Amino acid sequence: MTPEPAERGPIFPDDATFGPLGFTRAQFEADSYLWHRGDDVWCSLMIARTPGRGAFRELLRGLEGAGYRVVVPNPLPLMREILVRWGFVCVAVTLDGDEWARPPAGSRARW
Repeated sequence: MTPEPAERGPIFPDDATFGPLGFTRAQFEADSYLWHRGDDVWCSLMIARTPGRGAFRELLRGLEGAGYRVVVPNPLPLMREILVRWGFVCVAVTLDGDEWARPPAGSRARW
């Protein structure tokens, strides 16, 4: 039996692993945080310093470029609109809320 990957978080901006991928204090407020487990990174609370300037888009590029699957739990209505526009779909609905992720590049699967 394969052990579950360790969970790490909360992870704040300028973390040694995720800062170089775009999760920096220059782009996000200090209260922003991620969670990491295996190949998944949950963008739990993202507060851009200058909303609408592409900080989240650049973080997505960095995370996905490094091979992570980005998951956004319980997005607020504005974030949900952004996620739908960028190809994210709801992948889970639980008592705690919903989770949104983007199918892998080139995938025809509809989650």
